[in-house]
Amino acid sequence: MRQSQDVQLARELLTHWRMNGVGKALAQVADTNATVVIRGEAGVGKGLVAALIHAMSPRCDRPFITVSCAARRPDGLESELFGHEKDAASWAFRRKPGRLEFANTGTLFVRQVDALPGTAQARFLRALERSEVQRLGGQATIPVDVRVLASCTSRPEAATDTSALRDALCRLDAVEIAIPPLRERRHQTPALAALLLARFNREYQHQTVLWPATVRLLTEYSWPGNLRELADVIRRFVIVDDPHRNHEEFQARLAT
Repeated sequence: MRQSQDVQLARELLTHWRMNGVGKALAQVADTNATVVIRGEAGVGKGLVAALIHAMSPRCDRPFITVSCAARRPDGLESELFGHEKDAASWAFRRKPGRLEFANTGTLFVRQVDALPGTAQARFLRALERSEVQRLGGQATIPVDVRVLASCTSRPEAATDTSALRDALCRLDAVEIAIPPLRERRHQTPALAALLLARFNREYQHQTVLWPATVRLLTEYSWPGNLRELADVIRRFVIVDDPHRNHEEFQARLAT
């Protein structure tokens, strides 16, 4: 259900992405098997882009599996990706396939691939090159047919990401799609706000409106949390369902 909602939102956002070249890149890679690295700050919509690439691909009716490389112990992440055999570690009480196996014939979306520990990088790249995986503690190789999409976070203080893994992925003929932050496309903020407002009005069965003065405030704001932050604000506006209160509270927020 969540995946279908993400795809629908991504399709609605496609018009805005076309304005900064993301839509063109999507059209070029969607129906291929190319590995795609999606780069951008937190909250710009990298997961939405990944969901849309899968939905537009020939693998659209096959599994779409997600794994996050952040906030996991290295051994736990390797087990998550590659699986493990029983007794491969003290916590391995049974055999467990990894996400690469679950994604067989479909798409694996690796979030924050630049956080993948060095110990797992070579194993991951080897799995992509050879189209096979070896579980932790196992000897057999298991063939997999997986299309990999990966996201990495570029931060305002680091305009270029120098991840060795990302560079290695690019050497494997990966295509990179960069999503610009919302502050660099403020002219799109009113249309994005209207799109999100219509979406949440449908979801909550409300008829919330935005004052023109509120839209001006939204456009002036720098949105450090990008699209995710804008969506959170519009969702709250719809839940509160009071244009005057919404305007006053957001104006106060800008003043702090």
